[in-house]
Amino acid sequence: MADIEVSLPGVSCPRNIQWNGGAKMKRIGRLMFVLGVGSIVLGFMNMQFILLSWVDSWGPAIGWAIKIVFIVAGGALWFLGNKNT
Repeated sequence: MADIEVSLPGVSCPRNIQWNGGAKMKRIGRLMFVLGVGSIVLGFMNMQFILLSWVDSWGPAIGWAIKIVFIVAGGALWFLGNKNT
């Protein structure tokens, strides 16, 4: 990680700042991926997650698109989030 220096009058900042948001993004991605896949699987059994019940209100095509976006975006966040761990 590169050193970051901030020199503003009256403001102090540590020399090494590390962002640990990657682990959170990984968890959010995993949740989105599981919700997307689970929503598709549950759809074949005429069930759905309460959290994603709004998805099919615009019709089945838009519902499928939103579920696929959840899977792709969630998978990307899960895969790319915090590569160091």
